[in-house]
Amino acid sequence: LVVDLIRGKDVNEALRALTFLDKNDKRMVDVPVKYVGRTVNDKFLVGYGLDLEEKSRNLLMPVIQRIASSHAAETTTTSVQLPSDEMKGRIIGKEGRNIKVIEQLTGTEIIVDETPQMITVSGFSPIRRQIAKRALDKLIADGRIHPGRIEEAVEESKRELAIEIKKAGEDALYQLGITGIDPKLVSILGRLKFRTSYGQHILQHSIEVANLSALLAEELGANVNVAKQGGLFHDI
Repeated sequence: LVVDLIRGKDVNEALRALTFLDKNDKRMVDVPVKYVGRTVNDKFLVGYGLDLEEKSRNLLMPVIQRIASSHAAETTTTSVQLPSDEMKGRIIGKEGRNIKVIEQLTGTEIIVDETPQMITVSGFSPIRRQIAKRALDKLIADGRIHPGRIEEAVEESKRELAIEIKKAGEDALYQLGITGIDPKLVSILGRLKFRTSYGQHILQHSIEVANLSALLAEELGANVNVAKQGGLFHDI
């Protein structure tokens, strides 16, 4: 109907056809186009809203339906449970000595308020917050809270976290069947385990995107391994 209107002799002179991309070689109907954004040759185009023989509009939904994954939300602060409120005073220490050492060594802020049996670790880096939380858990379990022991607990937490980060990266690669990745990049990937964005777990999100990319590449006949790696590392 639209084509008939455009081609009709009695069409209003104010009516003109406009197109963003014009493929002359693929045009099936001779339609006079007044305004053309760009004339392109007969090659495959990739971009938002572009289609492939009307397949793209029906491509994403089946791929998404084949991926089943959960979502995890995390707040920007980390809470540490205490056995009693008496522990708050011990963590603060005489004249704030202990809490200052913890904050300096971990690069975080320790918030002690009226919330019963709980303190809060605040900081821009989730890795630093995790180190502070683990160190505090060790100090609380041990019962000895002084600058020397605090330094030991922080160093122990850093070593443990480094091992866990590496394992998280290796597990993600194993899950996706990806090999031959530089060890430094594996550790960087593992750090995403402790990061969130808009309430979504970044490492889990990256694995999900890798699977989606692989399925899309499979549907399009592209290189599945390259697409999978691109999806996995897209947030790095």
